[in-house]
Amino acid sequence: MFLQIDRQIELLGIPPTKTNKLYFYGLPLSGRQCLKMGKTKCDLSRRICRYLFDEQSEKEKNMDLFRLFCVFEFDTEELLNGFESVLKKGFKKYPLFETQHGNTEQYNFQQSWPILKQILENDIPFCSNKYVHPDVNSATR
Repeated sequence: MFLQIDRQIELLGIPPTKTNKLYFYGLPLSGRQCLKMGKTKCDLSRRICRYLFDEQSEKEKNMDLFRLFCVFEFDTEELLNGFESVLKKGFKKYPLFETQHGNTEQYNFQQSWPILKQILENDIPFCSNKYVHPDVNSATR
């Protein structure tokens, strides 16, 4: 399970730095295709593992289909939080589960993917580094 996450991080060429990161990944979660957004200042692999296997331990996952789509790095936490806030407000329209808490950053993949794809195709103001899956379109299959 951890190996698949580390493989994806390596595939994107993300160095093991502790910077302000915003990330998106996809995987089947309890039978639904999920797009997950998160942020961290810690080790990316550990943060994703902690979320999937501690915080969401009760949900069924298919780690063979885990795909890290992109990671954005920001020089400051303030810039990271601002970008995340804007995205959360927009993606909130596409919850993975109708009954999920409003702050849960799990989105219906089919509905939210076109928006993330637009974001990936453009430069992000104040983003210091952007890492995108080298074959992001086939990674979504």
